[in-house]
Amino acid sequence: MAVIVTPEHPQRSSRPLISAIIRKLKIRLHPSSKKQPKTTSAPEAEPADDPRPPLNSSWLPLVLKEHQHTLSQLGWTTITFPQFTSPNHALENRADIPPNDSHPLQRASADLFAAAQLFFDQPDEAKRAWKHRLGTEEGWSKVEGEKEFITLRTLEYTPDVLKEAAERYWRLMVGSEGGEGYLRNVVKRVEGSLGLPHHTPKPNPLLQFLPPTPSIPQTDAEKTASMIRIFRYTLSSSTPSPAPTPPQPQPQLPTQEPVSIVAEPHADLGLLSVVTGDVPGLEVWNGQCFVDIERHYVRSGAHAATMLVGRQLEMFSNKRYGAGGHRVPAPDTNATSTQNDKPEPAPKYRHSIVFVLRAHEPVPLDSRDLESAITGKWDDQSFKGNVTAGEVYERIRNAHYNINIGKEERERQKRGVEERRKREAAGS
Repeated sequence: MAVIVTPEHPQRSSRPLISAIIRKLKIRLHPSSKKQPKTTSAPEAEPADDPRPPLNSSWLPLVLKEHQHTLSQLGWTTITFPQFTSPNHALENRADIPPNDSHPLQRASADLFAAAQLFFDQPDEAKRAWKHRLGTEEGWSKVEGEKEFITLRTLEYTPDVLKEAAERYWRLMVGSEGGEGYLRNVVKRVEGSLGLPHHTPKPNPLLQFLPPTPSIPQTDAEKTASMIRIFRYTLSSSTPSPAPTPPQPQPQLPTQEPVSIVAEPHADLGLLSVVTGDVPGLEVWNGQCFVDIERHYVRSGAHAATMLVGRQLEMFSNKRYGAGGHRVPAPDTNATSTQNDKPEPAPKYRHSIVFVLRAHEPVPLDSRDLESAITGKWDDQSFKGNVTAGEVYERIRNAHYNINIGKEERERQKRGVEERRKREAAGS
């Protein structure tokens, strides 16, 4: 489930280095422009029209120094795994088995990619044994002409071929107070950046929303709102990629949409999401255009993933962390072209793993626990512990349409959302 964002000037970037790309993303628009992105060279700086103090310095794990500020300023950042191979060796397919001394999260994602390919390679008839459960988001779904995907929220409704890899990946992402997972650590750092209180009765007001157990829930009765979603996108053709040619001067082309989009522009609804692709595809919104960030990972030889802010964290931080817009255009057969002289066989599919961390639904939401000098007072003072995180999530979800459903139903939901917005704007 995701929130739609509507870009005005989407385009693809072609610069090769991630750090250079993120520096370029800090674009200052012309003063007359209506769009004013959060852009500055200083990580701690904030938009000029925001009177609140800047965020505290709070180092995000596995995020390079030059990328630290982009999570709050752009709603996304790059997770960079330590490299144990030559920097000139670009891993076009990060589902390949990584070195034994690579980061545990990198190895875990590789194992999950391998297991997912085995699952998706089965006939549709076999996969229907795990079909989507109405009203739960769990299970396997297929959107003809776009993608198929499986959503994992409990071990009992996870195919055997995925269980071991999914359980390990979940534990490394969530963890517990005694054995911290990656996203638990990130949430702690976000708390610090917001200057939230670290005293009783709510010493960690954001951490209280994390899942209560470190592992994927065993049964439906133990299920939490968080999930793993694994996608398979079919490439447009299966012809081999041509050998690269020397760079040539390129003419300026008018900005245009890609031929086809398989995941419309949107922002996720939860707290944080981590996206890993085995073939470049994900594009992120920098406030002015879309940038094909995963292609830059390949060109720079980085072992990387993308972390995105969701609508819940945007709300809980009182908009100090804005939700990160992103999309996925239809994969093309040149998605894994190498920098070598030999042509590479084109892949048939693009797979991606998305870990979605959502606020634990039974936890009461009290805006007073989430206010500091840095966050400021919430405009909506109605959240005084009288609603749960789950109820607030439903409000967010109902305000937007689902991009991961069939096209006809998607269009119906889209029309309904637009009609509700018009009624609200008219005061009805």
